[in-house]
Parts: sequence; C-alpha cells; structure tokens
Amino acid sequence: MAREFQEHIKGTLDTPFGEMSFALTSADHVYLSSKTIGEFVVNRVPYYSVSLHLNRLSDGSWARSGFSDPYMTRGQDPHEVSRAAREKAYEGIRASWEAFIAGQDMDIPLMEAELSNLNNEIRRVDEELVTARGTVVELERHREELLEQERRVRAQAGAFTRRGGYPRTQDWSPKGRVPEELQ
Repeated sequence: MAREFQEHIKGTLDTPFGEMSFALTSADHVYLSSKTIGEFVVNRVPYYSVSLHLNRLSDGSWARSGFSDPYMTRGQDPHEVSRAAREKAYEGIRASWEAFIAGQDMDIPLMEAELSNLNNEIRRVDEELVTARGTVVELERHREELLEQERRVRAQAGAFTRRGGYPRTQDWSPKGRVPEELQ
C-alpha cells in the first residue's frame, strides 16, 4: 500500500522581532520563517522576510544549520544585511524557540515529527524504487536485444568459417587495391 505524504507539525512562535511560523520537520530540525512580510524588525530596520533552520544538538540545545542563518532580505533595498542584525535575529529567535520548547511538553510532538519525517523519507525511497525497477526492466530488455544481436552475428561468423573462412579484405577506396602488408 502506498504511503501518504504527512505534513510537518506547524505552529507559530512569538519572538522579540515579530511572529514567526515554524515547521518541525524531524525530531532534531525546525524551520522558522517570518509570518508577515515587512513586519519583522531588527535594530529598527524592517525586513521583508526572515527564515532560519535550527538543529537540535546532543545536549538538547538548538543551533543554526549554517553560517548564513538566519536568511534575511530587505525587500527592494539593495543594502546587505549586517552581520550584527543577523546575529541579533539568530540569538533572539533561538532563545524564543528554546523558551517555547521548554514551556511545552514536546516529547510527543518531536516523536510525531520524526515519524512524519521517516514516513516521508520511506515514501520517497519507495518512489525511487519504482523508478529503479522500471529502469532495471528496461535494461534487461535492452540486454536481451543485444544478446540476440550477438547470437545472429556469431551465427554469421560460423557460416563464414564453414565456407572456408572470412572473405579477403577489400579496399573500397577509389585507389583500387589493398597494400600487401594488409593482405
């Protein structure tokens, strides 16, 4: 029976900069993004969008996935987001997430998120297996065609051998004859 895609556990989180949406994608990963466009303010500067991936560490704390997290844009403003704003947003969002987690009984939601993640991963692998099986069938069919061609060529070679061997090499070029060393 085919597995159904399972949605991630979703919710909202209040941060010092504005409200964010979150999606628990597994027991050790959460994706957070600004909920409303243009209302996420860091250091008195409004940002068009903000997103952040947090991974749970072995000690239970949460840390960013990469150096560029959080990803922040300022809409039409071409200026680069300052490192200070990025760090302030990261620290504030991470602290808000850890406080949210600490104030909730999260064991069951984290297990459900992991089960959802595993289900979706198994579903993806099942789809790849169907594709791979189709590829194997196609390759086996192609191999059989090649083996049949090989049998026909070997049969022709056997017929030449029974009639006294392969015919002499012929020069089909306009020059007319085969050099002695090739005969």
